[in-house]
Amino acid sequence: MNKLFIKISLYLVLILSVTGNSYSQEPALKTKSEKSRFFFDITYKNGDKKSKHLVKVGIRSKVYGEFRCNSGPTVLFPIADYIVKFHVSQKETIIDADPPVEIKSDEAARFTISYVPIAIGACGLWSSEVSGILIFDNGEKVYTDSERITREDVTRFSRRTPEESEILEALKHRDADLRVRALKQLSKSGLDKEAIEFILKNKLDDQKVSVRTEAAKVAAEMGFKSLAKKIALLLSNSQDGAEIAVYCTSLGRLKDADTIDTLVQALNNLKVDSFYPKKALLEFEHPDVIKKVKPLLLKNINWTSANAPDELSARYLDIFRIVVEYRDIESIPILSELIGKAANLKISRNIIAEIFFLTNENQEIKDPFVLAMRPALETAFKASDSEMRHYALRILCQMPLDESTLEEFLKNGFKDTDGNIRMLSAALTARLGYKSLVNEIILLLKSSKSESEKERYCKSLQALGQPC
Repeated sequence: MNKLFIKISLYLVLILSVTGNSYSQEPALKTKSEKSRFFFDITYKNGDKKSKHLVKVGIRSKVYGEFRCNSGPTVLFPIADYIVKFHVSQKETIIDADPPVEIKSDEAARFTISYVPIAIGACGLWSSEVSGILIFDNGEKVYTDSERITREDVTRFSRRTPEESEILEALKHRDADLRVRALKQLSKSGLDKEAIEFILKNKLDDQKVSVRTEAAKVAAEMGFKSLAKKIALLLSNSQDGAEIAVYCTSLGRLKDADTIDTLVQALNNLKVDSFYPKKALLEFEHPDVIKKVKPLLLKNINWTSANAPDELSARYLDIFRIVVEYRDIESIPILSELIGKAANLKISRNIIAEIFFLTNENQEIKDPFVLAMRPALETAFKASDSEMRHYALRILCQMPLDESTLEEFLKNGFKDTDGNIRMLSAALTARLGYKSLVNEIILLLKSSKSESEKERYCKSLQALGQPC
C-alpha cells in the first residue's frame, strides 16, 4: 500500500439488521485496528449458509457542534473501492456499492471505504463519531466500529501533498471526482513535465466533463501550450456553457495563435456566452486577433439596426470592445459612422463610453487611437442624446487642443439644454483654469432655478478664484 495511508483493519462484529431486530454473532475474526484518517479497510466473513451481496455502503455520523454558518472545509480523500461524500451533520449517508460484492457462505471479502467529510455551515469547533455502513441484499445492515474526527483533522489532511503513486492510482479511479482531485495535485507532484503532459492529454479525452475541464485548467496553469489545439477542438464541439467557459479561459492563458480562429468562432456564435471568448481574445494581445475580429463589424452590421434584438446588439458591443481595446486605427471609420448614424442608440452610446474608459480624466490624452476619434466625438457632441454629448465633452476637454478650441466646446456646453452638461462644462472650466469664462458661469448661476445647480456653479467659481 501507499506510504501515505496506514489503513485500518476492522474485523467486524455484526449486530444490527435492517429490520431493527437485534441479534448477536460470534466474531469469525478478532478485531484489530490502527489509527488512520478518513478510511476504513474492512474484512467481512459471511457466517450464513448461503451467499449474500454487498449492495450499498455508507457512513453514519454522530456530530457535535453547530452548523448554521456560511462556510466550512472539504478534504482530499484517500483512494478506496467505495467513496462516500457526506455532510457531517447528516446522520446517515448511503450510496450504491458499485460494483456490488458477492460473499459466499463461510467465506470472507475485503473492501475499502473512503469517506469525505464536508462541514459547510460549521460554526467553530466540531467533531464527529464516524462509522462505516454495510447493507446486503438480504436486508442486513451493519456498522463498523467508529472513529472520531475533528475540524483540525480535516484541515490537516486537506493540506497534505499526496505521493505520486497515489495520484497515479486516483487518475485511473472510476470516481470522476477523485480523478479531478488527482489532477489538481499534479502541479505539486514530483512527476516530470513530460509525464504530466501525457496525463493531461489523456484526461482531455475523459468521458466526464468535470475531468476534461480540470485537465484544461491544469494545462493552462502549467503552461502546456502543446495542448492548446486539443482544448480548442473541445471548445468547438462543446454545447455546455460551463465547459465552454473553462476552455476559453484556458486558451486565453495559453495564447496559442493557432487557436484564435476557434475563439473568434465562439465569439460570433450566439449560442455561446460571448464574455469568455472576448476575455480570452483580449488576453492574447496578438495582432491576428484584430485581423480576425474586425471583419465581424461589417459582417454583423445588421445587429445594430433599430429593431435588432437586445441579444444581437449586446453581442455586437462585445465585438467592437475588442476592436477598441486593441486600439485598431483602421476600424475608426466604421466606429465613427456608428457613432454618428447608428439606428440603435445603445450602440452609439456604448462606443462613446468605451472610448471614455480608455482615458484618465486627470491626464491629457496622448493615446493615438482616442485622438484619431476626435471628428466622431465632435459629431457626438452635437447628438440629440444627452449621454453621448456628456461623454464627448469630457473626452474632448482632455485632448491636447488649443485654448480657443476648448473654450468653444465649453461655451457650447454652457448653452446645452441638459443641466448636467451645463454643470459639467463649469467643472471642466475650473479644472482647465479658464478664468476667461468666469462671467459665463456667473450668468448660469444667476439664471438657474436649481439649488443643486447653483451649488455646483459656486464650487467652480471658487476654484477659479471668484467669490460666489
